[in-house]
Amino acid sequence: MAVNNTPGINPQGQDTLAIHQQIMKMQEEQSLRNMAMQAQQHMQQERLATISNMLKNAHDAQMTIINNSKG
Repeated sequence: MAVNNTPGINPQGQDTLAIHQQIMKMQEEQSLRNMAMQAQQHMQQERLATISNMLKNAHDAQMTIINNSKG
C-alpha cells in the first residue's frame, strides 16, 4: 500500500479533519447526555427531599395529635 503524504490525509487515507470533527461531535453529544443525566438526578433528589419533608410533616402532625389527645 502506498503512503499518502497529502496534507490532512493520514497514511490510511482518512481525512484527519473529518475524523477530528466526528470526535468533537461525539464528545459534544456525550456532554449533552451527561448534562441531561445530571439534571434528571437533580430533579430526583428534589423529589426525594420533597417526599421526605412531607413524611416528616405528617409525622410531626401525628405526634401533635397524639400529644394533644393525652390532655
